[in-house]
Amino acid sequence: MVRMVTVPRIALVGRPNVGKSTLFNRIVGRRKAIIDSRPGSTRDRNYAQTEWQGAAFELIDTGGLLFQSDDPLLGPASQQAERAIDEADLVLLVVDGRAGLMPDDAAIAARLRKGGKKVVVAVNKVEGNSDGAVEFARLGFDTLVPVSAEHGRGVGELLDEALALLPKVDVAEESSAPLKLALVGRPNVGKSSLLNRFLGQDRAVVSAVPGTTRDAVDSLLEKGGKRYLFVDTAGIRKQRLLKENVDHVSVVQARRALERADVAILMLDATEGLREMDATIAGYAVEAGRPTIVAVNKWDVADERGLKQRAFTEDIRYRLKFLSWAPVV
Repeated sequence: MVRMVTVPRIALVGRPNVGKSTLFNRIVGRRKAIIDSRPGSTRDRNYAQTEWQGAAFELIDTGGLLFQSDDPLLGPASQQAERAIDEADLVLLVVDGRAGLMPDDAAIAARLRKGGKKVVVAVNKVEGNSDGAVEFARLGFDTLVPVSAEHGRGVGELLDEALALLPKVDVAEESSAPLKLALVGRPNVGKSSLLNRFLGQDRAVVSAVPGTTRDAVDSLLEKGGKRYLFVDTAGIRKQRLLKENVDHVSVVQARRALERADVAILMLDATEGLREMDATIAGYAVEAGRPTIVAVNKWDVADERGLKQRAFTEDIRYRLKFLSWAPVV
């Protein structure tokens, strides 16, 4: 039997750049989601299990909801947000108290009412006077909480209101810690596709555009009575290819994911062969002291081209002598 480990799920949704990832990090208590001033920094659903006042829950950060976008990545990010809404037990609709009520806020609110979801409105960026939250009553939801995610103001009250609407799962009821598996590799080698295959659902955005994954995305799975925490990471690229600040942060996130993992799964692209950057990433795993499995992906295509598994494995063993003990799959 395979099942996702379930505690109540709370999804953070809203327009781009209203502070969802900042609120996510504030609640989780660590800098897990990438924060960037430009819309679209969050593309996948970003999951974290956490607790408040002894109650366990799973928090989902999402990309900004955009109902019309020509961007090849922002479109899928909106689809991921829609999926998060569908699977959530409660939605925190995050709005921008400084900017005021926007047409897109009303459109998202209408989508949530149509789905019949429990909703609490988090009016973010309200630093002092909470009067800025009043106009959002027009969205039609019973509970509005003014917060400042950046400074932590009102976040406790927000969680109190949200969790009062959900069944309580005590933190003590959670079983032993899961085995943490970090999926690492160059961009576009298939890390997100492998994660989706493990989970049996489209948890991560899959795109032919390199760099689709930026956050390190945690996904908890139970199989055969054992628990596994998969961490999908951004593709690690050479420093000279990192064009944006958010790309640099992605690489740091990937290396941190290795440091907190129990096992690293290093993914290679069989159709491209072993690259210099593959060796560099393998070195990161060894430096972190993590047991490593080498997963050679896209072998169906490689086999069609006449490549032999034994020869490929021997090449890995020869060129990655420091990783010769690692199984190749």
